[in-house]
Amino acid sequence: MEYVREIRLPPEKIIDVGQKILVRPLEGGLSTYYYSNIQDFSKESVFISVPSDEKGRPVGFRPGEKIVVSIAHDGKRYGFESEVKGRRTSPFFMLEITKPTKIYVVELREYFRVPVFVPYTGKRVTRLENPDGKPIYQPNNKLPLKDIIISGYIHNISGGGAFITSNRPLEIDEHILIKAQLDDNTLLPDVPARVVRKQMLDPARKKIGYGVMFVDMEDRLREQIIKFCFKRQRELRRAGEL
Repeated sequence: MEYVREIRLPPEKIIDVGQKILVRPLEGGLSTYYYSNIQDFSKESVFISVPSDEKGRPVGFRPGEKIVVSIAHDGKRYGFESEVKGRRTSPFFMLEITKPTKIYVVELREYFRVPVFVPYTGKRVTRLENPDGKPIYQPNNKLPLKDIIISGYIHNISGGGAFITSNRPLEIDEHILIKAQLDDNTLLPDVPARVVRKQMLDPARKKIGYGVMFVDMEDRLREQIIKFCFKRQRELRRAGEL
């Protein structure tokens, strides 16, 4: 596993029927993750749909082959090692894999990043909570109206955050909303983020870059970003740029 620490939680706390997962051979590497979901599980096994690539083409795994399974759950990413036990054909074709004995958590800051150059628009906001404890983001009324709207470029991105430039100076711990189209299938729809670091890129031009961490993000959207990162990584490796 990459960038992990073990946690003491029973698998049932993480694994649930219908969850989307990422699967790769244990000996593969980050560029060989495939998409699947959990269909069922028993006392000793987990049943998953046939893994597929980004174009939906099925990918075969042999009985006895060791695999890594990655799951997004409750704002975090978990993973475990398993082994393909065989196939089940009823009520439809599935892979049977061993139920994990150890679960690992991947810290958000440790998601691998891929370089991009994507324009974005955004807003500088204040984070509040409604009576139910759910976050609410409102324009930062302490700022002049002209400073609330920002724009710039995303220079790299991961499932946990991004590195951006901005046409307005930002402050550490400030919250922003980011809207961008990463590709035809991946939209960032006003994603909440918190500025966690600054980096001087060009002192002569006073150009600063900002590391931002995604916050209050739905697992579904995080999955989409991670899938984009895997796809982007494969493209860069094929082009010889990684």
